[in-house]
Amino acid sequence: MVILVSMPLYFYSLDLPKQIINLPIQGKGFHSPADTHVFLRLTLPFAESLAGKPVILFPGFELTRLPLLLALCFVYTALLVLNGWFKLYINTYKGITGERVLRRLRYEMMDRVLRFPVFHARQAKPSEIAGIIKDEVDPLSDFIGDSYSAPLFLAGQAITALIFLFLQSFFFGFLTLAVIGIQVWVIPRLRRRLLELGRDRQITAREMAGRIGEVLQGMDDVHLNDTSNFVRADFSSRLGTIFFIRLELFKRKFAVKFLNNLLMQLLSVLFYLIGGYFVITGRLDLGGLVASIAAYKDLPTPVKGLIDWDQQRLMAQIRYAHAIEEFSRDDLMPARLQAADDDFRRIENGFEFHNVACQEPGTAAHLGGVTIQVGARERVALLAEPPEGGSMLLEIAARLASPSSGRVLLDGADMKDLSEAVTGRAIGYADGAAYFPVGTVADLLVEVLRNRQMSSSEPPAGNASVAQGLLEARRSGNSEFDPSADWIDRRRIGTDMASHMQSVTAMTGLIGDIRDIGLASHLHPNAIGRIQPSIDKARVLLREKLAAAGLENLVEPFDRSHYNMQSSVAENILFGMPIDPAFAPPVLARNPMVRSLLGETGLWSLLAALGTDVAKTFVEMFADLPSTSALFGHATGPTPEQIEKLRTILGRIEQAGTGTMSGEDEETLVSLSMDYIEPRDRFGLLNDEIKERVVEARLRLRKMLEGDPDQKISFNDLYVYNPSLTIADNILFGRIETNLVGGRARIKAMVAAVMEELDISSLPFEAGLAFHAGVGGRGLSEAQRQKLRLARALMKKPDFLILNRPLATLPGEEQRKILQAILSQAENSNGGRLGILCAPADPAHAILFDRVLMLRHGRIVADDAPEKLLEALPDFAKLVKA
Repeated sequence: MVILVSMPLYFYSLDLPKQIINLPIQGKGFHSPADTHVFLRLTLPFAESLAGKPVILFPGFELTRLPLLLALCFVYTALLVLNGWFKLYINTYKGITGERVLRRLRYEMMDRVLRFPVFHARQAKPSEIAGIIKDEVDPLSDFIGDSYSAPLFLAGQAITALIFLFLQSFFFGFLTLAVIGIQVWVIPRLRRRLLELGRDRQITAREMAGRIGEVLQGMDDVHLNDTSNFVRADFSSRLGTIFFIRLELFKRKFAVKFLNNLLMQLLSVLFYLIGGYFVITGRLDLGGLVASIAAYKDLPTPVKGLIDWDQQRLMAQIRYAHAIEEFSRDDLMPARLQAADDDFRRIENGFEFHNVACQEPGTAAHLGGVTIQVGARERVALLAEPPEGGSMLLEIAARLASPSSGRVLLDGADMKDLSEAVTGRAIGYADGAAYFPVGTVADLLVEVLRNRQMSSSEPPAGNASVAQGLLEARRSGNSEFDPSADWIDRRRIGTDMASHMQSVTAMTGLIGDIRDIGLASHLHPNAIGRIQPSIDKARVLLREKLAAAGLENLVEPFDRSHYNMQSSVAENILFGMPIDPAFAPPVLARNPMVRSLLGETGLWSLLAALGTDVAKTFVEMFADLPSTSALFGHATGPTPEQIEKLRTILGRIEQAGTGTMSGEDEETLVSLSMDYIEPRDRFGLLNDEIKERVVEARLRLRKMLEGDPDQKISFNDLYVYNPSLTIADNILFGRIETNLVGGRARIKAMVAAVMEELDISSLPFEAGLAFHAGVGGRGLSEAQRQKLRLARALMKKPDFLILNRPLATLPGEEQRKILQAILSQAENSNGGRLGILCAPADPAHAILFDRVLMLRHGRIVADDAPEKLLEALPDFAKLVKA
């Protein structure tokens, strides 16, 4: 509607230049200075032909020549502004429309990804799927906005300009129409090859993105097998293919553009030639020629825009078809099965497998007519040969795979018809997979409880931004749920979250790992107040326990008035952790304040001498070794390049003496001495004078910085918790002797015991829960990731737990201990016994269960209690005893 309203105004903006030139400038109708012309007279359209006389709506104003010029120019300016506003409004609105539909399209794609069959999702390349959603559909936004507005707006402008040209001169109109006809017929045909090239470019770029993803995921194999140069060659070839496609694309694109521009420029020559002839012969006035040329100059833009729009339409059609191809599957999970409702039902009777058969493409794993029943409270072990057949059966039970034939019933209902609100909450599943999304350990544990939004979706009153976001989500057909709301269903836990996490991690053996991670982490500032009252007691108690065990010599405590032999010279000067990077140990010698202080205490020259002795020792030790020697990699000393630098400095000292050392050489030697640790380096160079001067410099530095409002160093204090140190280092308040084998493990155990005794052991657990597991969970070991996956399955307190070789990387005895804990302690959300179907990584653990199923080549060969199978089946007895 806005576009149609703008067309008459656009027509008037084309006609006004003609009036300005003919009337006030050339004086048409003005024979004397006093003559006037009617301005802004408004009559009812077609009134004269209908009523026989004109109907005047507004008589207008009588204006002389100069005021008429001003009035017409003012109206012309107003029309230009108004036409510009129309364009602004139309472009803004079509941009909003395009972004809304693009948002809807991306959401629909992601919705379909969530409904992919699991097998297909495993086979898909993540980088390609992400690239399609993120990049390939992005250009569609421009076309979505232009799909209706552009042809209407551009065609309206072109038709208006053509009508105006026909009104000025039929010949001009016909000539312009002929040239446009040639453009409309020729240009799209020349651009067909451009569309094919654009499609080829999109496909090759998608394949390249998939290859990049493959390389990143298989980077270990690239380095292990020295295939990096093949990867480079392959990548170069792909880039070459894209280059030549784009090269041909550019050549054809600019050739078409050249032809299009040439046709319009030739038309302009004809306008000047023929229009000039018409003016000279009196068949056209000058104002009409100028207005025709102005209208013609406006015409190429909408005409070119229409041609471009048609190409954009075809390109968008191709791009859309290729983009949705991956998402237009017939085997998607029905959307109703993932509906956000509270359709949660408990498992009362269990599973029924009726003649279930399945064959995984490309593998030997298969099932052939399996018919069994597993009760809701039964504890069943599954032993399969080959193991892949057992994994397939468990995945079907967990709804990660679908049988090719047969039926799986859960409480009498076909599993394929049950919503995920039932299976996803009532069934827990853990296997040996160890990939996790980015987040803290606590986030990964709690994530399984985020099934539905617990609080209202409606924004609070007065929050305009939240209301606007919700409105846009509705307009775009997106989810109206708020991810920042409360999503954790605490009703299923039945206790507070912290206690539940401790219980679950204790069962899975993860609690010790989390506490160890927490001890090596920094405490959150909000929790420091809980440990501060006990910090001095913890430090004293640790000393007492070490002394009672005869291990007091394992740790050298921090003492403000004594030099700590287990720390470097720089760490002894700081006696704390640097907050300002300028006070970091590697650059401490270059700090102006510290350098001045070392000079005042006489320590600078002593450290320069110490650095000289250390340099001489290093040069003597490594002088005759080649730079490729393995000793450089294992030594705590400098690199081959640094050895060469030290040799050069020592050569200058030998020639000129120590008194002529340059400032740069002195700084290098002092920096070398700053890293010196006597028990580690064992050069016997640290004397009592240096230690006394270091302690003196330490005390003076602390006094200088204590009044500084910007804390540069977090100093060690026996009675104060140091937030810059880890929890373990705070309790330890000292350094472990580095030459004692196994000392660190024994001391770590004592630190944990001290915190347990002082009832602050929850702090390391909380700090461990806040640990970021990294991309894919790689911040954790593989064993820790498998324990975490098992803990996640238990976090939601399922009615039935499916374990598919979940702890394969752990030692057999630890696996047994965890399985026993789960079998004896795990409960469902009602506090009752939960059913378990487990394929243990160690077949010997099958004896722990109430019932054993033996699967051989996809068929059940035994099904009974383990005690009976031991007597009746020699093969089972061998597996258990093995």
